[in-house]
Amino acid sequence: LNEFGITSMDSFLGVIKRFEINGEKYKPSSGEATMIVLDEILKTEHDVYLLDEPEKSLGNTYVNDVLVTKINELSKHKKTVIIVTHNANIAVRTFPFRSILKEYSNGEYKTYVGNPFTNKLINIKDNTDTKEWKDESIKILEGGKEAFEERGEIYG
Repeated sequence: LNEFGITSMDSFLGVIKRFEINGEKYKPSSGEATMIVLDEILKTEHDVYLLDEPEKSLGNTYVNDVLVTKINELSKHKKTVIIVTHNANIAVRTFPFRSILKEYSNGEYKTYVGNPFTNKLINIKDNTDTKEWKDESIKILEGGKEAFEERGEIYG
């Protein structure tokens, strides 16, 4: 297929995807492309949205002011939004009904389920094995308690 210039499914189907500004071809940065795709997906009506690291290539201002706002708006409309993220703004400010923590230790995976409202994460195979949601969030999302407190001192 390469000898016929077919290097992708788009070229096979004869689809051309490009952006133009004033008639000139424009290639958006990875962050701009992510914003365009997220905007299209989140403004389209669905019952369930699955977002895998939607913050990738995006600045914190966009994540905080635009993405978190859109996710919270979807929640108000009773939409299910499943998000895989390491971004504290998304994980905390969207007020998750359910959080899932995967932990790998000594060759074994553990899955914990909980939420910030109860401040508990409970191992799905052993309900006596629990963690505090806040402590795990600070460790994983904020870089640890020291980093979290240091930012608090810097910001005042």
